[in-house]
Amino acid sequence: MKIPKIQWYPGHIAKAEKKLKETIKRVDLVIEVRDARIPLSTSHLHLNKWIKDKKHLLVINRADMISDSAINKWTNWFKERDKTSPLV
Repeated sequence: MKIPKIQWYPGHIAKAEKKLKETIKRVDLVIEVRDARIPLSTSHLHLNKWIKDKKHLLVINRADMISDSAINKWTNWFKERDKTSPLV
């Protein structure tokens, strides 16, 4: 019995990604906002590929919702990867 493939990727997400890629081509600066509680999970997998050589400002918000220890750990993690903006 052949089981049909399930298409899980919703059309509205594909449409939004297409629009985002088109928009990025027309801008000089991309401002990416991530949640301090889950900064790695709140980025898009392909964003860096789409940005290419554009200027990129990474902003981490909701830092008031995590501990000072977590802020220090994330700040160091981003600094090690040349993303030196502090959590705000």
